[in-house]
Formats: sequence, C-alpha cells, structure tokens
Amino acid sequence: MPKIDFAAAIKELVEKAKKENKQTEETIAKIRMLQELEDKYSDVPLTEDDIERAMSVTCFGLAYCCGLEKSCFWRDSALQVLGISPSKFREMKAKFTKDLINFVVGGPE
Repeated sequence: MPKIDFAAAIKELVEKAKKENKQTEETIAKIRMLQELEDKYSDVPLTEDDIERAMSVTCFGLAYCCGLEKSCFWRDSALQVLGISPSKFREMKAKFTKDLINFVVGGPE
C-alpha cells in the first residue's frame, strides 16, 4: 500500500476550503446587494446603475437568461428586484430574440 502524504492532503483541503469560502462570500455579497436594491426600490425608482447592478448577478444579463421553465435563483432574484413579472419577462425575451434575429440577418434595428 502506498504511503499517504498527510501534509499534502491537508494542504489540498485547506486550498479547497479557501476557494469555497471565497465563492460563498461572493454569493453573500450578491444577495446583500440585491436586498439593498429591493429595499431602495420600495421607496424610489431604481437608477440605470441600480438596474445594471441587479442584472449583473445573472450569468449574461437578463436578455440571455434561460427561460422560466428552468429554475434559476439569480434570474428570479433580478426579476424580483426589478419588478418584472413572469409574463413581462417572456414578452421581453421574445422581443430580444426578434432583435437578435434582425441583427443577424441585417434587418431593421
């Protein structure tokens, strides 16, 4: 049986824990930012910068998010903060798709 290098195993686990801790901290920061925006939105309209911040939690911005048939905490959080209903999101996605098709084929912008 090969000898186990306990020091290397510990080092590997510590590095993994640091990485996971950093990811957890980033996730908490995103959720706090969304909560702050939602609290602000309840009193005053969000600014363009606020809207961009809310959409920044998604993978590629709301225009390119998955449809509602797939579960996504970040998309749903951004929609909630921005006050966008599921039906409005579907409508926006259809428009984004048409705009993209028109762009690709060189149609009207």
